[in-house]
Amino acid sequence: MNESRDELIARRDALIEQLQGEWAVDSDWKSISAKAFRTGVCLWIGGMIFLLFITGVMYLGAQLKGIFNMQVTFLEFLLLMGVFLLVLAIIGSACVMIQSWIYRQKNPIQVKGTLLVWDKGKGFVPEKLHLESLSEVADTLSTGYGASWIIRSLGPSSTQFYKHMLVSDIDKNAPRITPGVFQNGLELIKLLKEIAELNRHINSTEQIE
Repeated sequence: MNESRDELIARRDALIEQLQGEWAVDSDWKSISAKAFRTGVCLWIGGMIFLLFITGVMYLGAQLKGIFNMQVTFLEFLLLMGVFLLVLAIIGSACVMIQSWIYRQKNPIQVKGTLLVWDKGKGFVPEKLHLESLSEVADTLSTGYGASWIIRSLGPSSTQFYKHMLVSDIDKNAPRITPGVFQNGLELIKLLKEIAELNRHINSTEQIE
């Protein structure tokens, strides 16, 4: 059953009500470390799954062509790549912690009415978004690659330290949010995505009318 435009607007207004107030930056080192660890684990698991898939395809292709001539055993190859990916995951976790440490003194995001404002502090131009104009929340983890799809499928923790761009038809200085640097960043992004989806539906019903 399709919802009317008024019902969609009512649902959006309820979500905007949930956003009201401040969304503080996470400055607790224990929390930051836990988030960094989960992100590193997601990167390693995602990389290994992608590696196994690609290696399997290459192995079958080489076998069919009769040109397979591996200098090491398959297990040795996987162990080597596993260690390599582990090092990358550790570096990724360290970068996450450094990023969070840099952001720890930034001001919170504030939502008053339908206006979301992130005034990071001295030296920064306040970033603003009218929530009724939000049309998309797009993270910078490209969906065009198999590895990114696998990482994304591991859950919200895998994308919490990617920038999420808030796309608006009228706001040219909309915030770019990295949910992991906020205390409840994943919840913030979840609500914003739901609002963006409702806005698209509302705009489509407007065009039909």
